[in-house]
Amino acid sequence: MRWIIFLSCLFPLGVAGQDVSKYLEGAVPVKEGKVVFTREVQAPGHAREALFARVAGMAQDRFKTTEDERGMVLYSDAGEGVVLCRGVEYLVFVQKALVLDRALIDYQVTYTCRDGGCVMEVSRVRYQYGEDTKERYLAEEWITDEHAYNKKRGKLLRGSDKFRIKTIDLVDALEELLRKTLQVPAPASPATREVLPAITSSREGYQRILPTGINGNFIHMLQDGLLTFAGKGEGERGPSTRWGGIGYLFDRPVIYCFTLPTGEERPAGEAYTLHWNPSGASPSLYREVIFECRALVSQPLAPGALVDTSLEGKPLPRLHVGEIVSVWVK
Repeated sequence: MRWIIFLSCLFPLGVAGQDVSKYLEGAVPVKEGKVVFTREVQAPGHAREALFARVAGMAQDRFKTTEDERGMVLYSDAGEGVVLCRGVEYLVFVQKALVLDRALIDYQVTYTCRDGGCVMEVSRVRYQYGEDTKERYLAEEWITDEHAYNKKRGKLLRGSDKFRIKTIDLVDALEELLRKTLQVPAPASPATREVLPAITSSREGYQRILPTGINGNFIHMLQDGLLTFAGKGEGERGPSTRWGGIGYLFDRPVIYCFTLPTGEERPAGEAYTLHWNPSGASPSLYREVIFECRALVSQPLAPGALVDTSLEGKPLPRLHVGEIVSVWVK
């Protein structure tokens, strides 16, 4: 691979002066040793069948063979709500009068539609760099944190950086196309509000991922495990619960949960963490997930809030909503 590193360094991507924060640590999620980008677009009130029809039509138009692209729809099933596509196209790094620096990217994208939204997964990413070579380079060996990010210096490595940046840009573009297809507006840009630092700079044995990189059904995760509160220092643990979920509030990724009044209170302070641990009764993708949060809402439910009369007379829980600052998994 030495020659690809050499050629990559000859034509660095012009990112000087640009904000590259979204390309840094955790920007390329790895699932069971494989690079898998997972993006979910919520479309409340829309049935799976209607969303599938839109996505299937979009896929036929987006993934097709042209002069420079060799995309195709590999599989489509309305009953399952699944559309599987292959993309083969160019990532253009530099294009000037006498210089054209680009690489061919080959990837797979799966759209899974359900009532109220669609999940997009981009996987099996590989590259061909150089017009006269047939050799392929796997994303797992080129754009992950291990190969493209210098944790000590907090910056991207020269050579692999442009592959990482352009790949993330491609995934962002595919997500934006999915949003337009489902007629869902994009969330507010992080640039319009405070950029939140991680509560903990590093955790030994854990990998930091984006909230959108969480894999698995979180409802099932709560059924098979517990969320436990901890303060910023995590010296003392607070109450535990199985009631909650993940979503968006004020255009921010949030985790919400409910606790019963047991005398234990959530650790005081604006910053706190939630630790999810499996019960051990069921297999899980993770051994532990830590959500670092900034408190947004914490209040008890009022008796008048209950609509289901069968719940009357039962202890009323307290609602906690926290903006997800970062997620650590192992």
